[in-house]
Amino acid sequence: MLDSKKGAIVAEELPGLFALILFLLVLILVLFSLNYFNESKKQQQVKISFEDINTNHNLNYFLQLSVDNNIVADLISESYLNNNYEKLKIVSNQFFSQIYSPKGLIGYDILINGKSLHSVEFEDEIAKSTSYIPLTNGEALQIELHVGER
Repeated sequence: MLDSKKGAIVAEELPGLFALILFLLVLILVLFSLNYFNESKKQQQVKISFEDINTNHNLNYFLQLSVDNNIVADLISESYLNNNYEKLKIVSNQFFSQIYSPKGLIGYDILINGKSLHSVEFEDEIAKSTSYIPLTNGEALQIELHVGER
């Protein structure tokens, strides 16, 4: 009797219809979650590129800081040639501790020709910036600022 009326749904088709609706809902949820994860990855990439820009700016600013009538870049050259990095460690700590909290989750390390100045290890490196300082003997020092999560 139900199947003779216009617009009526046969009772035997209801479980299949509910299964179809449930399947479509799950499919929609999966598609939305995939889109969310893609957006999340894009936001991370933007954040990482912002951190790279910030790190590059911080390193260049640090190298141009004035210290004892010289700039930090000259102090780095002098420290390298004399193999004495104590004053450079103090100056770098004074500058970078204002940006990266010594007890915070984000830390930094400076490498001079691959030699770590502060011996900090990171769980995950966030950003890195590299600069070069020419020496009087024709060499160039590679200065790297690494920023990461501790």
